[in-house]
This record gives sequence, C-alpha cells and structure tokens, in this order.
Amino acid sequence: GYSVVDNGEGLFWTEFQHWERLLYIDTDCLIQRDLHQAVAETFQPGKILMEGSQALEGGLGTTILADWEHFAGISGVDAGTRAAGLARLRERFPHVDRPLFASSAMLFNPADVPDDTVERLLEADAEFADLNPRGYDQQVMNLVLYERMAALPKAFATWFAFDTIGHRVQSDARGWRGDEFPAISHYWGSFAPWLEKAPDAGAHFNERL
Repeated sequence: GYSVVDNGEGLFWTEFQHWERLLYIDTDCLIQRDLHQAVAETFQPGKILMEGSQALEGGLGTTILADWEHFAGISGVDAGTRAAGLARLRERFPHVDRPLFASSAMLFNPADVPDDTVERLLEADAEFADLNPRGYDQQVMNLVLYERMAALPKAFATWFAFDTIGHRVQSDARGWRGDEFPAISHYWGSFAPWLEKAPDAGAHFNERL
C-alpha cells in the first residue's frame, strides 16, 4: 500500500491542475492495449474514476469499513482499538458501509479536485491514525472523495481474475459481456506473473503475449 502523505499529496498536487487528464496506475498492473484510446473512450468530466466495478456489481467487492478493518488488522492494531476506531469511523463518515473504490487505477481531471483535498486527506489520516498506523491511502481517499468517485468500466481496468479464459464469459452478476479486452489488468501484488511462484502461474501472462 501507499501512504496518504506520499500518494495523496502526489496525486492531488495543485500543480497538476494545469493538466486536462491524469491517469494513475499501480505498478502491479499489466497494460494490454493503447491507453490513449482507452482514456479517450472512458474519461468522465467531474468524476474520479477508480477501479471498483467488481465492488459495485454483484456484491463481489468489499465495503470501505471492511477495508479499514482489514488494513488495521494487518498493521497490528489490537481488537479493542479496532472496534472503537471503526465505531468512530462510522459515526464520522456514515457512507463507510458502501462499496469501496480501489486506488490501483485512477482517471480524472485534476481541475475537478477541490484545492483543499490534500489538507482534508491529511486531516482524516491524522484523525484515524490509531486505526491506520501505516497511513494507507486507499481507505482515506474513500472517506474524503467518495461523492466524486465512480467505477472504471471493466473494459478499461479490472482485477486479473476476471480477465482469464475461465471467467471471460457473459455474466450479469459481474456486468461482464465476455468479449471485453481490458486496457489494464490488475494483479494485486503477489499474483503478478512476473513474480516467482509455481511453474504454471504465468499462464495468464503468456496467453496475453
């Protein structure tokens, strides 16, 4: 994960407001087709588009609150502090039971982001530092910018498991036609085919080549 200080200040730096479009992609992603065309087809003025369509269709994703709980757990936050912090979180931000948007891929016009965004991100991060001692950015962004977020279509970016031969079929639950060719396939770190693992683990990568 990336910290609010590093990623939040970097992504929403006010100097970027001179740009018309900003595309952020995690390093554990595979680019599969022309991003210029994909961005032109996908961009929505006024929205921060983020990977998250799997969370919004078919109930396959996670909630903002569950994401906070997950990262608190792997950061070693004790059960009592977790319970109290999550209760405070729900009281302060009632939308935390809504689906999470992942920050692995983001597309937006920097001019659409309020000037005080970095300040608000850092304030929220400080307020809930006991629940997020490592300062992960994704769940803080979902607190502060949620009303501006929308899901990137799967034809632009998706979790790699949805883009395999076995899953590339029509599915109403996932909102998947079956003939999509995502511009970005996201591997969630350890799943990436360029990392050492079992001999058959690179099958998806080899198929795409």
